[in-house]
Amino acid sequence: VSETIGGAQVYFPAGAFGQANLDLANRLVEQVHGWVPDGARVAELYAGVGAIGLGLVGRAARVTFNEVDSGSLAGLRLGIAALAPGEQSRVDVRPGPASDHTGVLHDADVAIVDPPRKGLDAPVLAALAADPPARLVTVSCDLGAFLREARTLLDAGHVRLSALVPFALFPNTAHVETVALFERR
Repeated sequence: VSETIGGAQVYFPAGAFGQANLDLANRLVEQVHGWVPDGARVAELYAGVGAIGLGLVGRAARVTFNEVDSGSLAGLRLGIAALAPGEQSRVDVRPGPASDHTGVLHDADVAIVDPPRKGLDAPVLAALAADPPARLVTVSCDLGAFLREARTLLDAGHVRLSALVPFALFPNTAHVETVALFERR
C-alpha cells in the first residue's frame, strides 16, 4: 500500500504499522513538519516507514532515520527510493533498536520520536533529558507514557514545553496521540 503523507510517497508493506485514519494522520504529520525549520538536521527515532520524516527530506539539511522493525524498514527503503536522487543523498538509515542510536541526537537540530505504546526506551529518554537538541518533537500514543517522559524531560531542566496538540486518531476510544514540542532552554 502506498499513500501520500506529508508530501511524500510512503509505503506500507505487509507487517508494517500504519495509521487507519489517514486524513488525520496527515494533519498530525503536517503539525510536526510545521515545527521543523528549513535547513535543520533531523533525527527521527522509531521512524517506522518514514511517514513523518520522508516529507522533511526536501527541505532539511539531513534526515537520519532509525527503525528496528524489518517490515517498516522495507517500507522506509521504498519511500527513500521514491525521493529525488538529490534528496536521497541527504538521508541516512540506522537500523536497530533506538537505544543503540542515541548518538544521532547529538548532531541533530531537531529530534522526532514516535515510540510504540510502551514509550521511549530508557537510554533514549536519558539521552534526551541530559543533552536535548534545540527542538524535540514527541508523538506519543499512550498518555501515561507521555506524562512520565514529559516529567523526566522537564525535571532535567534543559527543555520547556512549547506546544501540545492532541489527535484523536481512534475516535470513540480512550486513545489519543499526543504531539508535543519541547525546546531547549
